[in-house]
Amino acid sequence: MLIALSAAMVPVTAGPAGACSCVASGPKALAERAEVLFVGTVANNSGGATQTVAFDVETAFKGAVEEEVAVTTPVSSTACGLPFQEGRRYTVFAYTEGSKLMTNSCSGTKLGSIDVARYGLSEGRAISGTPTSANDKEKPTNPTSASDQETTALSRQWPIVAAGAALVFVGGGLLLARRRFAHSPASPSDSL
Repeated sequence: MLIALSAAMVPVTAGPAGACSCVASGPKALAERAEVLFVGTVANNSGGATQTVAFDVETAFKGAVEEEVAVTTPVSSTACGLPFQEGRRYTVFAYTEGSKLMTNSCSGTKLGSIDVARYGLSEGRAISGTPTSANDKEKPTNPTSASDQETTALSRQWPIVAAGAALVFVGGGLLLARRRFAHSPASPSDSL
């Protein structure tokens, strides 16, 4: 019984431990942390354990940015990967890792444009001739902040955690009852 109870606990502990977890940061902190920050449209992406996404850059806010930029992100959302879609426009908050430009769901990358004043940025420099305006935004399809992402992840995981807690409680109660029954004094009818 104890082995079955232990086996039932594996998904409960593996789920939250494998989930992406971001430290909540405000817009200005996200912009300050980014080494490269730009608005661009996904031209193509290639997969594997990570995906390399090619962007046609419209506007650059930070860093050395060319007209085309390749950014790498994990494929899996549990590894904080981003689901970039070809033809969609993103504001990418990136950092360097070795010789690669990287981003993830914790870095601040958003679908569409951002309100540059909210992020403490000045208007960016046009790269491809299409300036980015603060009023030119696409509706985001993912949570807009790290705290929203954590709240969304927790709201999906609470049933698993509750079921695991219930299993532990019931299993512990059964184990305790079995021990009490095994160690109880013999009744007079047992000796007949």
